[in-house]
Amino acid sequence: MPEIKLIDMRAGHARTVQSVSPLPEDAFQRQQMAYDSNTTAAQFRALVSDPVFSVRYAVATSGLTPPLLTLMVVDAHPYVRAGIAHNPRTPDYALKVLIKDADSNVREVAQIAWAHRRQAPAHGPERGL
Repeated sequence: MPEIKLIDMRAGHARTVQSVSPLPEDAFQRQQMAYDSNTTAAQFRALVSDPVFSVRYAVATSGLTPPLLTLMVVDAHPYVRAGIAHNPRTPDYALKVLIKDADSNVREVAQIAWAHRRQAPAHGPERGL
């Protein structure tokens, strides 16, 4: 697979920001990268737009950063959007978008996640001594 280059189009011209090492050809290996702590931010950015929806689903349910999760809210596949809704790292504003999703399953997952967030204590669970 050829090397992937991320391009910065700001300031009216293209320049290479960062080269990404080639991603594996095998979709299962790319799925595993979503859960690998050694996966770089640049590789995650490439995986966000992977042509295989199951790879994008793995990314959506991983420890991806909130800004990248927000970008995935408009993913074409409802399983990916449902994965984003289920991810506790998804920002509230992105979850609110998913509550209005065209797919009823995505809406349901987002509504359940939203209700869970409203019930969860702000400081985390208390521990008994």
